[in-house]
Amino acid sequence: MSTRRTFVDRSRTITYQLCPRKRYLEYHAAGGVGIVRSRTAIPLATGSYTHAGLKLMLEGHPVEECVQAALEGYDEAIRGRGLEIEPGMDAFQVAEEQKALVAGLLRVYYVHPRGYPDLVANYDILEVEREDLVRDFAQGIDFGARADGLLREKATGDLYVLSFKTAARWDSRVDRQNQHDVQGLSEVMAIERRLGEKLQGVKMVYLIKGDRREYPEDSGFYAQDSHLVRGWRREGITGPEYAWRYKWAGPDVWQDSGKLRGHTLGKGWERFNVWETEGGVKAWIDLLASGMVHPDAGDPFENVIVTPLPYFRQQQDMESWEIQTRAQEVKVAKDVAEINELVGDHQRVALDVCFPQYKRSCDWPSKCDYQEICYGDDSALTNPIGTGLYQLRTVNHPTEQDYLDGVGKSPSVPNCP
Repeated sequence: MSTRRTFVDRSRTITYQLCPRKRYLEYHAAGGVGIVRSRTAIPLATGSYTHAGLKLMLEGHPVEECVQAALEGYDEAIRGRGLEIEPGMDAFQVAEEQKALVAGLLRVYYVHPRGYPDLVANYDILEVEREDLVRDFAQGIDFGARADGLLREKATGDLYVLSFKTAARWDSRVDRQNQHDVQGLSEVMAIERRLGEKLQGVKMVYLIKGDRREYPEDSGFYAQDSHLVRGWRREGITGPEYAWRYKWAGPDVWQDSGKLRGHTLGKGWERFNVWETEGGVKAWIDLLASGMVHPDAGDPFENVIVTPLPYFRQQQDMESWEIQTRAQEVKVAKDVAEINELVGDHQRVALDVCFPQYKRSCDWPSKCDYQEICYGDDSALTNPIGTGLYQLRTVNHPTEQDYLDGVGKSPSVPNCP
């Protein structure tokens, strides 16, 4: 068996718990590099380039530079890979919509009182996306981590990991899930090991994208359900009128119950694409920020930026996570080494034993990227690149390349999926 060191990170550990087969395909197939879809998933691209803009913002760059860099990165990515879109959709239109969403989220975070202004008023930003590597996390295994940021609270001097999330929605389930989020364990662990200083927990910031929904219903046209990229408009006597939501409650109330009265826009209103108007996203976000659009509907940014109270981690949670993760990753490394020594039917059987398919994850919370391999013919398993649907995974952590270079010097594995 190989004695080479193994690189792991939070994404790998979580993926194994979601579905062991997905873990193998994404991070260990194709000679140890892993494979991913040739086309980029829409949520992944939007989240990645929103993060790219936020990184520059934390480093002190003006918002215009942050937006420009994020959109240029998005353009470059989809030129190389394209987007995984719904059948019948216009790829160019979807890309323009998602770029508008990235720009809108960055601009709202920059101006909203609960966004960037609150962050810099209450915290010193000590580090931005620094690579950490915990050597000898387990036998022959090193653990990589990269927090979005490291903060020191001005009032108390306490340290916190900063974590940005782009999500379709925020609700109590997400809040409860965050109380046990692995990110608040792995990144805290890595930074504490490096600094030798206790971190209090994790400050999470959610940027809410809205769902992608069929609009109109049964049309087959999926649109981003966010007022940052689609508003409402009708022609008035003196010019166009604008609104940012179709249904809302208040500010007036029912006299008998005291509950907020519900309202709708009524006739004559039509949705429009913000990025296709004069001034584009910048002009629309500035207009919404002015409070002059649809003030009765409330703050248009209220549910776009969600900043829950910091999540605190107990020492026992940290210790239990480390014990469980070490045991898991030692097993994974052993199983990968064994599978890479096998070929043909022996390898397929070993995959079923060591990296079983968790079928509950095939279609929830969304369709798994690897269904064509798991449920396709043998050629998809033995030569996924040849299907045209997959390509080699791009290294996410710079430190990981050293480990891949080591793998690359090993003898190639025949028929390795």
